[in-house]
Amino acid sequence: MDMNWIMFAGLVTLWIIIILLQLKRLRRKTLNQLYVILYENNDPATYEVLLNNRHFKLLFTNEAIQSLKLEGWIASDQEEKILAFQRLAESPEYSVKYNVGNLRILLNYWCRKKNRVEAEKILNVLRTKTAGAGKKQKEVLENVERIFHQAFPI
Repeated sequence: MDMNWIMFAGLVTLWIIIILLQLKRLRRKTLNQLYVILYENNDPATYEVLLNNRHFKLLFTNEAIQSLKLEGWIASDQEEKILAFQRLAESPEYSVKYNVGNLRILLNYWCRKKNRVEAEKILNVLRTKTAGAGKKQKEVLENVERIFHQAFPI
């Protein structure tokens, strides 16, 4: 009886590992196809429709889907959606891990658009979010400040 239980537990563990590896492969393949649609085919409308597919929630977290949508909005220059996303990303309950990355993307966007007011808002939010953070977050903040000062010299 003991040996059967050990074999069963081993098979279940093996199946779980196989499923997780397949999900990782499917995630990578899906991202590659999405980037082809957005950047090579230059079709942000199809990209956004695909991201609204409910099956994507099996592969990606809501924050990851929001980040992907942000990329699509930036690629198609949909400023009102970008501003709505910015308000969400500035909120305190938004996940810090994705927040810093998305705020960095937003700062790059506003610097490219030469919108100093919005870029300063993002920079201030980043400073607030990374206050008391670890070394990696501090490095991100330094890089972001460098980007800001390159776009808007004093």
